Amino acid sequence: MQKFREGRFILIGLKEDPTFGHAIAFGTGGIYTELLKDVSFRVCPIEDEDAESMIQETKAYELLKGARGSKPADLNKIKKLLIKFSKLPLKYPKLKELDVNPLLVTDSSEEIIDARIIFS
Repeated sequence: MQKFREGRFILIGLKEDPTFGHAIAFGTGGIYTELLKDVSFRVCPIEDEDAESMIQETKAYELLKGARGSKPADLNKIKKLLIKFSKLPLKYPKLKELDVNPLLVTDSSEEIIDARIIFS
């Protein structure tokens, strides 16, 4: 059990694909992941432009920009997280899957609420 926190839920995931190698996913997280199927994918590693377009391709982008009077999330921090996550398979080649869902995002912080990692 943990303290309830306000914010927007996103997901960041990595998965090894037999054809493309590792791919990174970004999208709406928490209870909305399966419901909305709002996810963008890229082959790892990614750069700044890739991270930005991944964020903008999702419906989560509107929430992260600040919807209905909420403060916007720090999109630069989210982009940096995506880039760092995308480079993890270079450092840990036995990484098969990584699932961070949800990642709680507020106007001033990011916090991993739940994560799952699988190595071969």
